[in-house]
Amino acid sequence: MLTAGEAKRAVGPLPIRIISGDKRGLRLHLPKDPSFRPTQAKVREAVFSMLQGKERDARVLDLYAGSGSMGFEAISRGASFCLFCEDSDEALEVLSKNVALFPKRRKDLETMRLNLPQELRQISFREPFDLIFMDPPYK
Repeated sequence: MLTAGEAKRAVGPLPIRIISGDKRGLRLHLPKDPSFRPTQAKVREAVFSMLQGKERDARVLDLYAGSGSMGFEAISRGASFCLFCEDSDEALEVLSKNVALFPKRRKDLETMRLNLPQELRQISFREPFDLIFMDPPYK
């Protein structure tokens, strides 16, 4: 009998879908590396319920983005811009695939290779961010 972790690795990561907004139901690409743990739907739903619409027209920074599920959820719900930061080659490749799922919003979505937290000061934009999501790896 397989443990839960072994079963997850055997079938791959579970699909992540956008919960709400204009891209509701859209399935995001995920890293295959089992150390990535996309934010669960119930957690994303709770966070966005607490925001009570503050994501609309917001500039979003998604640190330790992984698949970008938090940032893409914000974009689907009306955020105006999102910068996804990651240092993993696999995660950056997945983020590029997910950005491609938003062809009309490509100019509003950027990815950046960043070794966090050491390189955090390298983020400089003319306008401040309204929302920052940060979900670092357990290690």
